[in-house]
Amino acid sequence: MFGCAETTISRYFNKESFKEVCKELSIPTVAGMSACVDREDLVTSRELERMVTSLLNNYPKLLLRGASGSSGSSVYLVDSTNVETVHQRILANHETRLLVEPFLKVVVSPNDQYVIDREGVVNHLGLSVQLFEELRHTGNIQGQYLSARIERYIEEKSSQIVQSMAAKGYY
Repeated sequence: MFGCAETTISRYFNKESFKEVCKELSIPTVAGMSACVDREDLVTSRELERMVTSLLNNYPKLLLRGASGSSGSSVYLVDSTNVETVHQRILANHETRLLVEPFLKVVVSPNDQYVIDREGVVNHLGLSVQLFEELRHTGNIQGQYLSARIERYIEEKSSQIVQSMAAKGYY
């Protein structure tokens, strides 16, 4: 449940602006670029294809994510064999902004959960670990899966983000 302004929610929900928040807080992010998608503008369309093709010279696969998609929607895996096919899917899905990043082999992804109440008080719910096979979420692990050092680092960085959210009126 969100009770704050839509612009505040969007700042943290939109993947593109969320990466900017992380950079402002000196939190490392996956390298990549943002791209505009405009099905009516052939120049923009060609620029996206050129960007993707150029990055594929350095990485075997790329992950393209819609800036506003959630729960795995708007996620595209691109390699040198399917650039045009994926581009057509992006256009068909009416994407407007994309993050273009190298596809990293991720086996686990931490999920640190917080709640910010209406008074701006931050409550930490806990850390779980999500398991992945390629782009598929295959389950969660609760308990001590990561080293204590890694857990502290994740909780420190997550806390920085959530404190920033609370200070901006997010609840």
